Amino acid sequence: MGERTLFRPFCELILPYRISTEPLENWREKALASFADLYRSFLENDTLSPVEACVQLNRLLPRFRVDRDFPVMNFSQLMASSRGNCDAMGSLAIFAMRALGIPVAKEFTVQWPHKLSAGGHSWNSVYDGQGGYVSFMGTEADPGEPHQGLGPKYKVFRQTFGRQINLPLDRKHISPRLQDKYFIDVSSEYPDCPDIVVPQRFSPSEPTGYAYLAILTQNGWEPIA
Repeated sequence: MGERTLFRPFCELILPYRISTEPLENWREKALASFADLYRSFLENDTLSPVEACVQLNRLLPRFRVDRDFPVMNFSQLMASSRGNCDAMGSLAIFAMRALGIPVAKEFTVQWPHKLSAGGHSWNSVYDGQGGYVSFMGTEADPGEPHQGLGPKYKVFRQTFGRQINLPLDRKHISPRLQDKYFIDVSSEYPDCPDIVVPQRFSPSEPTGYAYLAILTQNGWEPIA
């Protein structure tokens, strides 16, 4: 792989100093201390692929108790509590993996297609060093194993650290949940995301330049793209 091909994954999946709005700390130093023996073995084995390294480290992460009442936490808090939702599980994997030089991302779907309740899911993917990504669920399922993120869905996004140009038109016409500038659409990388063709049978009274892809839930139509 050329240097330019590897530089972008390094900038997005290794270099960022934080994931979200978690309290700041020197998490790389703490993660390296927590997994010092494994990191030493990585340095001694230069034939290990990122996916193989990811599997080894994921199996050492604490198993989580699902809890939705916790705030956004940093590495130390996640290691100490071992509680949280799918975002928390994925964040702990990202902190640990990036500290040991394993390029890992957060991926998510904003709404499940076959559930009436509003809500989606997030999980992880590891860059394989050859231009592809392998999905997994941090602290729970290794790359290549089944996990909830592999179920049927219509859109998948990958969180980025760099700002993306997703909204070229007037933001006032965009659903608030889709105004985040820090994600890219990776639905094409998931075979369980179907391609659909929808004929335009309605012309809005005020043209906006946008058409929504939406899913019907108990709260009404939920835009997902």
